[in-house]
Amino acid sequence: MKTRYKVAAVQVETTPEASTKEALTEKAVRLIEQTCEEWNVSAVCLNEWFNWEIPDKNTERAEMEVVAESIPGPTTEKLSKAAKKYGIYLVGGTMLEKREGKFYDSSPVIGPEGNLLGVARLSRLPDTLIKYYVGAGLSAGDLNNRTYETEIGQIGVIIDWEISSKEVWDSVKAKSQIIFIPLNWATRAANTFWKLLPVYGSSCYVVAANRAGLRRGVAEVGDLQYDGRSIIVNPGGNIIAATSTATFRAWENVAAAMVDLSLTKVTGRDLPKVK
Repeated sequence: MKTRYKVAAVQVETTPEASTKEALTEKAVRLIEQTCEEWNVSAVCLNEWFNWEIPDKNTERAEMEVVAESIPGPTTEKLSKAAKKYGIYLVGGTMLEKREGKFYDSSPVIGPEGNLLGVARLSRLPDTLIKYYVGAGLSAGDLNNRTYETEIGQIGVIIDWEISSKEVWDSVKAKSQIIFIPLNWATRAANTFWKLLPVYGSSCYVVAANRAGLRRGVAEVGDLQYDGRSIIVNPGGNIIAATSTATFRAWENVAAAMVDLSLTKVTGRDLPKVK
């Protein structure tokens, strides 16, 4: 088993007004390939909703029917080819999945042979103007398929809104040495996860990929800016890599760092409060 290796959080600029889901998926694949070639990583995490926009009050079910797909499906097929080409573990952000007649915000976990290890489905659904998941008809998943025994140690997956749930952290941290988190948090909220993840993620590594770019015309809100600020946190609660916010034009970016599993401790202890 590898105990020292590089990981990366890849943030994609989601621009559905100018790109199709297929084009955004191809762009994400190119970023994964570029990251693997430049950094020689063993694991990559994409951000939440990397190839489609977040549902809001203007999102119609007919549109979701067109965009949604099964897992495995066309998107995971492309991600799997990239994972196999470079021999990496890939947490494929999240996508709109349709399963047994229901919609889910789902994260495929892919192994280095291109094999689908499992699918994590968001278990805590927001219902706000910015994230209108319940109102748009998404269903809640559960905490199955969140932890995996792999050749790079025990990995876990937490999705976006779940980072504020102690139950989710307790469940995933108890069996993880490194946790991957696909995020989609606007600039005005990014400071929250920068403060929260180093505390809640203590005792393991945390690799969080956050969305980048502009989101236009959110119902009853207007335009929103996402500046990424993806981070990697070590078991001591220190941010050891982050994407730069020096220029908002450097939206698509990568945070990469070396992990050392000898520094981790699998534990299910109570979490401290974030002040």
